[in-house]
Amino acid sequence: MEKLNIPVLPIQNLVFFPKTAVPLNIENPTVIKMIKDCVEFDSPIGLSLMEGFGLFVSDVPREICGIGMPIILEETPTQLKVIINGTGKVRLGAVVQNFPYPVYEAELIEEIEEKLSLEDPKVEKLRAIFVSWLDNSILNETEREQLLNGLTTIDHIVDYISMFIIQDVELRQLILKTDSLSERIQMLSLLINEANPFAEDLMVAQVFKEYEALEKTAEIAH
Repeated sequence: MEKLNIPVLPIQNLVFFPKTAVPLNIENPTVIKMIKDCVEFDSPIGLSLMEGFGLFVSDVPREICGIGMPIILEETPTQLKVIINGTGKVRLGAVVQNFPYPVYEAELIEEIEEKLSLEDPKVEKLRAIFVSWLDNSILNETEREQLLNGLTTIDHIVDYISMFIIQDVELRQLILKTDSLSERIQMLSLLINEANPFAEDLMVAQVFKEYEALEKTAEIAH
């Protein structure tokens, strides 16, 4: 697997998926320098969910995070407006730099190769759910059309649903960690039902998280 060194920005309540884009308003001078350096040197940046939750959140990034290329949309003396276009996901390793901002060793994670079709009933259902969500949630017609036109692959559909419709941030992180696209489709198909298509089924979500906790316990035991 390809390895690289990347600056990483830990963010509370954000899980960044590879086939999505996220806008950010940056006011922190250190992060502004991070973004500008990435643009200057054509380097990706990692956006990682912070470790912990609630009052116990820290600025330590999760091991698995999305990466993307930043584009500066607007700059003032005290603020940057940027958009990060996702390009992949990585597994973070050791810290190689702390100042002026953290840089980590990172290993690109390759998806499992699978033959899937946009005409698959589960994929078609997920796309219809996301299109409906767009109609109900994005009032700006231009923004809505841009998102709709971006749904060109199964990965785009799955990643945008995971990022926008799934409410539980720990569940989003669990989906991001899953390397099989077909498994992510299956997870979303179970999580999202017709009774409430714009949020995950809480009982199913709890089952997934409990199973993940058991797997972690088993790994530690061995």
